[in-house]
Amino acid sequence: SAATERFGVRPAGDGIWQEAAGWLSPQAVCRALLRRSGITLHEHCGALALQRSGDHWHVTDANGAVRAAADTIVVAAGMGSAALLGDHLALPLRPVRGQTTELPAAGLPALAATYCHRGYIAPAVGGHHCIGATFAPGDAGVDLRGADHSDNLAALAEALPDWADALLALDVSTLGGRAAARAATPDYLPLCGPVPALESFRACYALLARDARQVIDAPAPALPGCYLSAGFGSRGLSYAALAAELLASQVCGEIPPVTRELQRAVSPARFPLRTLVRGEAHTSAKGNAA
Repeated sequence: SAATERFGVRPAGDGIWQEAAGWLSPQAVCRALLRRSGITLHEHCGALALQRSGDHWHVTDANGAVRAAADTIVVAAGMGSAALLGDHLALPLRPVRGQTTELPAAGLPALAATYCHRGYIAPAVGGHHCIGATFAPGDAGVDLRGADHSDNLAALAEALPDWADALLALDVSTLGGRAAARAATPDYLPLCGPVPALESFRACYALLARDARQVIDAPAPALPGCYLSAGFGSRGLSYAALAAELLASQVCGEIPPVTRELQRAVSPARFPLRTLVRGEAHTSAKGNAA
C-alpha cells in the first residue's frame, strides 16, 4: 500500500524506496555536457584511426586526414574502442544487445517515480514511457525487434498486474524504441586507466609467467598519453562519471577518487596481466617457436 501511494500504481510486490534517487535522460545529459566550455564536438567523421606521431596522438579519418591531435587522448567509444586500439591492445569486449520500448502513456495512470523490477519504467516524457531493457549477450544487432518489445511488455505486465491486460493488448509492430550494443567485459567491471604498452609490459612482468607470487616493484609500462574508458555494460551513467574523475586524476597526477584496489580492479592492464600469470603468453611463445 505504501508503494502504491508513492508510485501511483499497484506493484506486484514489496520493494525498496530510494528516497534520494532520480532518473535521467541520457540524451539530455550528453547535450548539457557538450554545452560546457572547453569541449568541441566533431560529428559525422566516419571511421577513425589512431596514430602516434612524435609527442602527439593523431586521429585520422578514412582518407588519412588528421581530424584532431593531442598529447593526451581518452578512447571512450564503447564497442568501437576495440577497433581504435586494435594495433596496441586486444580488448576483451563483447556486445550485449539491449532494446528499449516506447510505451504510449495515453490511458495509463501518471507515474510519480521510476519503477525498477526485472526491467524498468520511467515517468512519461512527450507522451511516452521508456521501458526496458532486453539483455542479449553476444548479439550486436541494433535493429528494432517485435520479440524484444514483447519481452519488455511482458516484464512490465508481471510487475504491474493492473496494467497487464492493456499492455499485452498492444500491437508491438506500432511501437517505437531504441536498440544498441552495450560493451561488456568478462568480469563485468569497466576498463578505466592507462593503456599498457604490451611489449614493455610483458618484459617487465615476465617473471610472473613462472611464479605468480613474485613481487615486481615497478610501474606498469603504458602508452604515453593514452587512456581508456569503456566496458561499462548496462551501467554507463552510473560508472562513467566516476571513471572520468579517476582518469583525470591519473592524467593530472592528482589524488585518485577511489582506492588502489579499485584502481587495479578496473585497470585495462588486468587482462594482459592475467594472461601472463596463467602462462598463456609463455605457452604461446613456445608453441610459435616450435
